[in-house]
Amino acid sequence: MNVYRMNDYDWVAATTAIEASEFYRKAIMPEYGEEEEDLPEKLTESELMNLVFHHDDGHETSFMERLEEELANRGEDRSPFFFASTEY
Repeated sequence: MNVYRMNDYDWVAATTAIEASEFYRKAIMPEYGEEEEDLPEKLTESELMNLVFHHDDGHETSFMERLEEELANRGEDRSPFFFASTEY
């Protein structure tokens, strides 16, 4: 499972860029991904370690720690999901 930057505000966790794009288009923004160049960018391991996830209770973790936590909670479910946003 990877994290994809959809734009400057939203990130989606998915297996592939196409899967992330399809999920995002259906769930958030219908016009997203109409052009091939709209495919999202996969975060690197360095980005996952350096980007900060701000939890609702005020504590912070890296995107990597948050992804590991989320995947552990989801068990075998590897369907795409909305990972983070600067807008919520």
